[in-house]
Amino acid sequence: MRPDSELNSARLRAGGLGRLPPAPRLLVYVVLSIFAALAFNWPWVLTALGIGALLLLTGRRYPRVLLVGCLVTALLTLASNALTAAGPEARPYGIFRVSATSFERGGLLAARIAAMMLVSIAYIAVTTKEDILAGVRGLGAPRKVVLYVMVVLRYIDIFAFEFETAVRALRVRGLALDRGPVLRRIRGYGTLAMPLMARLINRVHTQALAVDSRGILGRGSRISVSGLEALRVEDLSVTYSEEDPPERLAIDSLSLSIPWGRTVLVAGPTDAGKTTLLLAASGLVPHGLGRMRGRVLVGGHDTRRRTMAELAQVARYVFPDPVHGLVGLTVRDELEHAVNPFAMSDRTGAAEALELVGLDATFLGRSTLKLSGGEMQRVQLASALASRPALLLLDEPTAHLDPQGRREVTQALEMVHSRLGAREQRTVLLTDPSVAEFQQALDEAILLDRGRLVASLDGEGLRETHWMDIARARIPQLKRIGAALHLDLPLTPAEAARVLASRAGTRPVPELRNRRDGTLLLRCERLTFRYPGGPPAVRGVTLDLRSHEFCFLLGANGSGKTTLSLLLADALDPESGSVWRGDGVRVGYVFQEPTLQVIAPTVREELAFGPRNLGWQEDRVEEAVEREASRFRLSLEANPLAMTRSEARRLAIAALLTMDPTVLILDEPTAGLDERETRHLFEELEELRERLGLALLVVSHDLELAAEFATRVLVMRDGTLEADGDPRVVLADCELLKRASLEPPAVVSLSMALWPDVSPALTVDELVSWLGGPARPHREPTEEAD
Repeated sequence: MRPDSELNSARLRAGGLGRLPPAPRLLVYVVLSIFAALAFNWPWVLTALGIGALLLLTGRRYPRVLLVGCLVTALLTLASNALTAAGPEARPYGIFRVSATSFERGGLLAARIAAMMLVSIAYIAVTTKEDILAGVRGLGAPRKVVLYVMVVLRYIDIFAFEFETAVRALRVRGLALDRGPVLRRIRGYGTLAMPLMARLINRVHTQALAVDSRGILGRGSRISVSGLEALRVEDLSVTYSEEDPPERLAIDSLSLSIPWGRTVLVAGPTDAGKTTLLLAASGLVPHGLGRMRGRVLVGGHDTRRRTMAELAQVARYVFPDPVHGLVGLTVRDELEHAVNPFAMSDRTGAAEALELVGLDATFLGRSTLKLSGGEMQRVQLASALASRPALLLLDEPTAHLDPQGRREVTQALEMVHSRLGAREQRTVLLTDPSVAEFQQALDEAILLDRGRLVASLDGEGLRETHWMDIARARIPQLKRIGAALHLDLPLTPAEAARVLASRAGTRPVPELRNRRDGTLLLRCERLTFRYPGGPPAVRGVTLDLRSHEFCFLLGANGSGKTTLSLLLADALDPESGSVWRGDGVRVGYVFQEPTLQVIAPTVREELAFGPRNLGWQEDRVEEAVEREASRFRLSLEANPLAMTRSEARRLAIAALLTMDPTVLILDEPTAGLDERETRHLFEELEELRERLGLALLVVSHDLELAAEFATRVLVMRDGTLEADGDPRVVLADCELLKRASLEPPAVVSLSMALWPDVSPALTVDELVSWLGGPARPHREPTEEAD
């Protein structure tokens, strides 16, 4: 199968300029544009106008918006020149002055502008952004020019991505821009303007940081690493605002050193300063954002004294949000053109880098912004591995990945180290909530809290669990079982089962959770959806949701989970099939990145937006706003775009609850949250389900949470619904989970190893009680740890 970009290009090149390859097409377009711009009399202008019209007609593609824009521009040009004549020949007509020459001059200018625009429209109509970039390359433009064009086209992609996401956000808040009266649509576009502009500014800023982090457009000389330490931090303090008081410092008087060849975890609660430390190690602090005091040495180089083009030869930062971190239009562009030209010469090839993160060459032609969140993250990591930096800085590299992806990332890091050998060992500095995935690969852990160093652990210290509590990281289930039973259990379920076999008596058959006696709220039948130019993302899915259900939608990256949930929330229109909603049923949808659905400048206005769209009386709106602000501990006058991830997540849920939804869908709600915040969120959701009778649908890769909270589990694979049933049944089906690139939680695997013929235990407490131990809840971090 050909990549998406090739399919799109073939589809667009139906005729006209599209018959030419990208480079000749771009050259012909430039020549014709210059000809139209320089046409000075009617014969030349009409010739240019005719060429543009002919190319448009033979291209057989007519973008209506652009053609309307061309007509309006021409008419305005004619009017502004024809009706503002000067001199003795001009005759007054009210506020206008008209002469014979003014009409001729205005007509000529309007025709010339129309000719230029028609040529451009004829080119744009049959040309993808990838074709434009290929054309620039084909004309032999310098590498830096190609990179500038790629960045500009990426900004266009980002604008389209933001606009599309914002329109979906409005739809789930009761304001559809493609339906209803014209005045309502106009009001919707007006509502969208300010938040969209704020997010675009933020996107452009973060995209600039991504470009800077590669050093691909900066200036600098070739440098090499020196010294015994990969990273040395001396009395570092960092703030992102001059107005921040001392207690708000992101990093506060931090000193540490990390030698070469180590894999080091930076752990700590949310807002402990983990990301800021990695940004300082990359040089983005202070070159791109923030203010710092103290000194940071990377490979022996002071980050203050080196440019980003020089620092990028030594260190590479991988962003937690892959939309921010990717630079290329396509995966091929990302891997081939996003590496610093001065970087180390022993680069990993594009295909090899993709293989390391579990992707293959079929992804090379795919648009980066058309990938799923997990696929984007894999590509970003592959790009970083391809440049083989001496210091690799990974900020939550597995937050968007399925279990198989997390395992592949761990294996990729181990493989990179083993292939390079002792002589060229690199240092990896990473933050990640999935401590269990990396524990075997770690040499050291650095524990931060409020920007300060709390502890540094290696060897025996890493095998303890107390530091995970302080860092608010999730303790591996087998560790928790061992602690409850006062045993030192091995880290694999099979080995742990051999240790515990003597304690495993006959177990009663546990009760199933999946009771379907609630009120039917929503049903979809044979839903199918495909994105332009791609295969079906959802294929003939049928399911229903009932009141009081807590459903988890599981599946690998790119399996169609988010697309299905957007269809259920009415944020997308299906290609075929139907969605039925009961009378009065409202579906709320919380995006994976909650700031994407922010509409208003304050929390108060954000909470009131949905109810007002529903036409509620103001007193009822105010009552809902006060209720949800109190429930989720929100300040009504706060700025939503200045919130932390945890606060933004709570705001997004609260803004939907003000609309009294009966179905609430949450897409990857734990991304960016520490373990305490995650548990608080799900306990609040459980309380809402029980008290209000909501149907909850959580899109997630977290099978441990599914085992603990779900009353029903759905599994997707390649756009189809592979399984729908009780958690004890679905999570025990190892073959099904393997096909879906998922793995059962350790508790389930251990339970099945001990009692093969009994439905498995789903939680640590349940399994411990079966083994005759005390059923103790998972210990929360102490207040002193805060």
